[in-house]
Amino acid sequence: MVWYGLSVAKLKISIEGVVMRAAAIWTFLVVMGSLGCGMPPSGADSGAGGSAGGGAGGGAGGSSGAPLAIVTQSLAAATVGQAYAQSVSATGGKAPYIWGVSTASAELSWLHIDSTSGQLSGIPTQALVAGGRVTLAVTDQAATTATKELALVVLGCTEGAVVDCVSSANGICTTGKQQCTNGTLPADCPGSLSVDRARCGTSCGPCGPQADSCTGGACTCGSSAACSSAQACCGGSCTPLDSVNHCGSCSNDCQAQAGPNVAAVCASGQCAFMCKADYQNCSTSPTSNGCGSFRPADPRNCGACGNDCAPTPLDAGTSWWGCDAGTCQIVCQTRTRDCDGDFRNGCEQPIDVNHCTACNASSCPVAGTNHISTSNCVVSGSGFACSIVCMSGYTNCDTAINNGCEKNTAGDMANCGTCGHVCDPALTDNCTGGTCMCGSSGVCAPDQRCVGGQCVCNSTSCTGCCSGNSCLPGTSNSWCGFGGLSCRPCQWPMPSCQPCTAIGCGTLGGSCR
Repeated sequence: MVWYGLSVAKLKISIEGVVMRAAAIWTFLVVMGSLGCGMPPSGADSGAGGSAGGGAGGGAGGSSGAPLAIVTQSLAAATVGQAYAQSVSATGGKAPYIWGVSTASAELSWLHIDSTSGQLSGIPTQALVAGGRVTLAVTDQAATTATKELALVVLGCTEGAVVDCVSSANGICTTGKQQCTNGTLPADCPGSLSVDRARCGTSCGPCGPQADSCTGGACTCGSSAACSSAQACCGGSCTPLDSVNHCGSCSNDCQAQAGPNVAAVCASGQCAFMCKADYQNCSTSPTSNGCGSFRPADPRNCGACGNDCAPTPLDAGTSWWGCDAGTCQIVCQTRTRDCDGDFRNGCEQPIDVNHCTACNASSCPVAGTNHISTSNCVVSGSGFACSIVCMSGYTNCDTAINNGCEKNTAGDMANCGTCGHVCDPALTDNCTGGTCMCGSSGVCAPDQRCVGGQCVCNSTSCTGCCSGNSCLPGTSNSWCGFGGLSCRPCQWPMPSCQPCTAIGCGTLGGSCR
């Protein structure tokens, strides 16, 4: 099938007849224009398409509460062989809209409409001075449909004008050029396979959102065939239009429109926004702009918008009202507590040695008792605990604070200097100033023992004779006198003491004396 244009039928009549017929046609056009049938005003470019009465296009309107309706009142005239472009618009209902042609005169089979934008397009094939009829349909997101019938006048081509033509023979779209002769166009359209996305495919109409190019007369997405009706061609790939990044159209990225603390979803081709968990939008701006209130801790919107905890300083500045876990409550300053549960008097109890670990009955040990020098209430982890400082010479060895500093580490031989340090009773006999002592001389040597506050020779550990507090070098126990304190004197003059073999010392006649 070849589409072509026809301006005025060839009339084989006299010059007078032509003039009369032209006058009659002009009168008809003026009448049709006065009836609002879409005729162009005097001096208008009949081939421009225009948008007379058409509004802003298919995207206009919105959820105004008004019923869905097509507001375009008339269509601008088309011209045979010239590309036609006319936007129509609707209002009311729930946008975005889906457009379609419900019915059309057979002579308007060339007319197409973009389902998203609502723009009519195509190239007229023949003149329709009396106008053809087309019924447009628009459907909103609530599945409500409105229709409207409009007239479309098609003027003949200009003598000698060269115009574009398209042909959908064999289901492939070709484009070429034709020259207007005697107000009409040739029956054929010599040319080449179309690469024009606006004139492509089996009907030589717009490819729509399912394709981004026209290749060899067929609509394509990237290097593949056009997408199915449930998808759109986004960046050369077929993409479902129900995702949060491609919602209703390739460019509608819901998540990119979401402000801080906002979660975006795609529902029925439209973006929807909601606050993330624990956040709320208490401002007058749309939720998509952001949810700035943290519900569990916002003192002005505690748990819900408008629930103001009135954080005004109370009790001479010792406490404030606040919000915790979505509930208004008092927030105490450091080292104070609200013990009576009455917010009006603030945090009435200080955290000190009299009320340390908990409200009321939690006193720390009293300083001056049980050898305690100072009693304190200190921070411990996330709370408080009692702490004591011992008097000089005393230590809290059992770590319990109720019995104070129970050990005298300055004078206790079982805890001398430090807890558990025991003085050796063989080498010492007292603990003085935290130091183990024998009398006043300190700890005895390992070969001595502490006797009566004195360090004396320990005969049980000395390998020879003892002399005073020390062992005699070069001696042995068998040389020592009774008691092991000194060398026993010899009974026989000898250069030196000799070992006794029995009772006595030295030898005489080979026997011990």
